Amino acid sequence: MVHCDKELKRVRLSLDSSINLNPQIVSILKQFAKDVVPEYVKVLARIRQIEVNKITIRNQRRCWGSCSDGRTLSLNWRLVLLPPKLHDYIIFHELAHITHLDHSFKYWDLLQTYDSKTVRHDMQITRLAGSILALGRI
Repeated sequence: MVHCDKELKRVRLSLDSSINLNPQIVSILKQFAKDVVPEYVKVLARIRQIEVNKITIRNQRRCWGSCSDGRTLSLNWRLVLLPPKLHDYIIFHELAHITHLDHSFKYWDLLQTYDSKTVRHDMQITRLAGSILALGRI
């Protein structure tokens, strides 16, 4: 089921993870992610005064995103299937890696300043990861 709220500029999809998504729907979602996610990441990066050199949207099977030492963020197209607070958490997670390319205490402290509900959001992502990352595998 698809619900579009133009006033809030949101699209909500309810998907059954027990069935394989139609390849056309997957293609539309991937293109949607490529069109909107990079611009949104730039907005969040500007707010946090973080310089990002490149943003790519990929079909990552096991992770939500990654960050290179060249300030390149690679994000999973499936972010568009997450609630806004969780896709923001994933983006902030990768933005924090621009400063700390590890998961040190300094990294987690920085991430906490970007998202005060880091622990809660990390647990929610862990619960959802298996079902959402499996969606659209063709």
